[in-house]
Parts: sequence; C-alpha cells; structure tokens
Amino acid sequence: MADLTTTPKTHPTQKPLGLIRRLVELYTDPGDVVIDPCAGSGVTLLAAESVGRPSFGFEIKRECVRAFERDLAPLVVGQASGEVGQSSLDFTGGAA
Repeated sequence: MADLTTTPKTHPTQKPLGLIRRLVELYTDPGDVVIDPCAGSGVTLLAAESVGRPSFGFEIKRECVRAFERDLAPLVVGQASGEVGQSSLDFTGGAA
C-alpha cells in the first residue's frame, strides 16, 4: 500500500482517509466485505483496502468514478513497483 497519509480531494464532501479507515477497523472484521452504495470520492474503498478488506463502491456520477480512477485508485496497488494492478477494489459508476 502506498503512503496514504494524504489523498487528493476529488469530491466536495470527501471525508479524511484516517477517519474512514478507523471506522472500517472498528465496525468490520478481517475478511468482511465493505460496500459503499454512495461512494462519492471512493475514500471508503481506499480505507477498506488499506486494512485488508475487499470493497465494492457504487456511484451514480461518472465524473466521481473517473476522478477516483485517475487520482485515488493508483495509490492502492503495485506498492513495490508503483504500477496499478489488481486489488480488491471495485468501483462502479452509473448515469452521466
């Protein structure tokens, strides 16, 4: 996992990664799947990934999904090589 102490702000109501990570740790067990039906910036998906929980996010605004894919998803995988690869993240976008 890349250093996630700072994350680019991609959504007007984006929450701090550290806060969401702590909530994921408190309210899920290892092996649980985290689902965020209104994923917005995707920070919940990053938080889940950072503590080893697979996650699925859904967002109706495609621009939010594009921002996640462009700015946040590259922080998650390929820790040693710096390359984006497979992870347990799944972020699905809806209408334009």
